[in-house]
Amino acid sequence: MAEWIKDAPALARNAGIILPGIRSYTSEVARMPAFDAADTFTPGAPNTDPNNGPLMQALTIIDPEIIRILLSPMRAATIYGEEKRGDWLRDGMAFSVVEQGGQVAAYGDFNMAGYAQANINYEWRQQFLVQAFAEWGEREAARYDAGGMPYIMEKRRAVITILNKWQNRSYFFGISGLQAYGALNDPSLPASVAPQPQTINGSSVTTWEEKDGQGVYDDILYLYTQLVDQTYGMDGVTSDSNLVLVLSNRRITALNKTNAQFNTSVYDLLKKNFPNMRIEQAPELSLASGEMVQMFAERMDGTRTVFCAFSEKLRAHRLMLSDSGARQKQTSGSWGAIIRYPLAFTSMVGV
Repeated sequence: MAEWIKDAPALARNAGIILPGIRSYTSEVARMPAFDAADTFTPGAPNTDPNNGPLMQALTIIDPEIIRILLSPMRAATIYGEEKRGDWLRDGMAFSVVEQGGQVAAYGDFNMAGYAQANINYEWRQQFLVQAFAEWGEREAARYDAGGMPYIMEKRRAVITILNKWQNRSYFFGISGLQAYGALNDPSLPASVAPQPQTINGSSVTTWEEKDGQGVYDDILYLYTQLVDQTYGMDGVTSDSNLVLVLSNRRITALNKTNAQFNTSVYDLLKKNFPNMRIEQAPELSLASGEMVQMFAERMDGTRTVFCAFSEKLRAHRLMLSDSGARQKQTSGSWGAIIRYPLAFTSMVGV
């Protein structure tokens, strides 16, 4: 010990504890001989790489609120209504359709003329089932959980989202190759009409982008006239009825256009003249053939004219465990949109 103290610098002798083999006590970090290189050592200089600050992870927080990528809205069930029919075991569904008819004849005590009949038919629909898996590894989920992300929950949420997106689309467009039709393309629906031309600054225009408020309102009024003509004045189609006007998100803003003469918006005119009309929007009405606007009566003779039908909204199958992971299948089923009274619908394409 005495030899170490004698050989140590004066600063070290006054420092208290002396460690054997230390070459310099002037460096901020004492270095052991086994890690020194005598030919490169510089007294007083740092012996490690320059410090750039603490780890970035120590200065980073993860916001607890998850930002989700926005998806187009799913509006079919809101617009047309939605009901459960059957279950995933059923392949088809039949609807009873009854038509009363007959003929009267002049009365006579022994006159056998005159008759009444009830003609009964059945309308057929088929359902289609789809499936999707949520799958995760044990380590995979744990690593995301360590980062504050509820990974398994997000996987399950993704399955629910894609199944709901498919079901929503089936309500609008049905299922190709099956007797399952949508509210926009059911073959029993009346053919769409074309928008009425309007003259603006000497030019004839047809789209709502080009028309003024009066032109837009006239097209909607034309749709209502078509609806009245189709239903022959039946109860359920009057200006006070529960009518529904469906537009795309690209055309909904046209209802804010004003009438040049009275400075009244299309929306205000509709609320005044059709007080019980419900206005809805859905991106599915932007078709390849043009922008569509649809009008329908919610009820005819007290019966709903349309509803979206599903067999399974979200059927969760058993959880399958593997050595270090898991997966689960979920299933949805759709019959499409069931339109009971096609004559209660009218539409216009190309607005």
